[in-house]
Amino acid sequence: MNSQEKWGWGFLAIAFVLVLVVLANPDIFPLLIYSIILGLMGSALIIYRNRESKIDSGK
Repeated sequence: MNSQEKWGWGFLAIAFVLVLVVLANPDIFPLLIYSIILGLMGSALIIYRNRESKIDSGK
């Protein structure tokens, strides 16, 4: 696991925690938007890294 993939999992973990916080306290609903953005960034980093490693192994 390289640093890019660690960042991706970190973003996903933060997004998950933010979703739980918003569910517990609906008054801070705008945080949900940030958690969705972080989740998308994290999953994009992980998908990009996995695709990159498949391309490297195919050579």
